[in-house]
Amino acid sequence: MDEISVLAGIVLSLVFSYVPGARAWFDTLQADYKRLVMLAACAVVPVFMAILSCAGMGADFGIT
Repeated sequence: MDEISVLAGIVLSLVFSYVPGARAWFDTLQADYKRLVMLAACAVVPVFMAILSCAGMGADFGIT
């Protein structure tokens, strides 16, 4: 579970750093919606990891 949280944090950090307007949009959200965005990021990361694993590319990224 720790890896998922770390990867979700990395993804969100990259999005807020490189996607124009993402940080401004996120700052305008209420606290409940910010939590939902974080939950969605934590749900997307394991799905993406499973897709990589099923596609046979998981070993390239250290996913077993």
